[in-house]
Amino acid sequence: MNSSGLQTKVLRGKRDEEITNPQTGTCALTWGVFPHREIIQPTVFDPDTFLVWKDEAFLLWKTVWADTYEEDSHSYDLLESVFDTFYLVAIIDDAYVDGDEKIWKLLSGLDQGIRK
Repeated sequence: MNSSGLQTKVLRGKRDEEITNPQTGTCALTWGVFPHREIIQPTVFDPDTFLVWKDEAFLLWKTVWADTYEEDSHSYDLLESVFDTFYLVAIIDDAYVDGDEKIWKLLSGLDQGIRK
C-alpha cells in the first residue's frame, strides 16, 4: 500500500503505457456489502490479470465495435479515438473503512480537471 492509501493502475489502450504506483500484488476486493449480511460477490484484483483484461477490452473496440461501421464514418472515427486515447483505470482504496474518503476526493479532483 502506498502512503496515500490508494493504489492506482492506469493503462492506455493503443500503447503499452502504464501509470501506476507501487502495488502489493493481488488484493481482495468486496462488492455487494450490506449490513448484517454476507458478502454477496467477493472478488480479487490481480495487476497481471488487469494487463491482460486491458488488451481484451480495448481490442473489442477495434474488432467488434469499429468493424461494424464504414471506415470513413464518424462512428468508426470515434471508436478509433477511444482505442487511441482512452485509459482503463483501477483505483483501490485500502483504507476505505477509515472514512477519509480519499477515493472520492481523487475522483472529484479529476472531474474538476476535466471541466477546465
